[in-house]
Amino acid sequence: MIEDYRSAYESDLDHDAADRAAGRKIACPVMVLWADERLVASGMETGVLTAADVWRRWADDVSGFDISCGHLLPEQAPGEVIEKIVPFLEASLKRNTA
Repeated sequence: MIEDYRSAYESDLDHDAADRAAGRKIACPVMVLWADERLVASGMETGVLTAADVWRRWADDVSGFDISCGHLLPEQAPGEVIEKIVPFLEASLKRNTA
């Protein structure tokens, strides 16, 4: 797992820069969940940005919610995570079958 983080820090930065320069974004709907007890992106410590705001740099259709827990959302707040994920997936399924 450590190697995955190392790779993300080094090579992913180059890939991200190339995608931004080319104007590429994620085409599908994106839902972002983040822990309300933990900062996950630069700028969030001021309360100005949310994790969803950060992902809007990469996708146009972004929804997001903070979850009342710490770092491990599915383990610490499984009910809240399911409450958010199920409607998102159901809406995605409806879009894809329409």
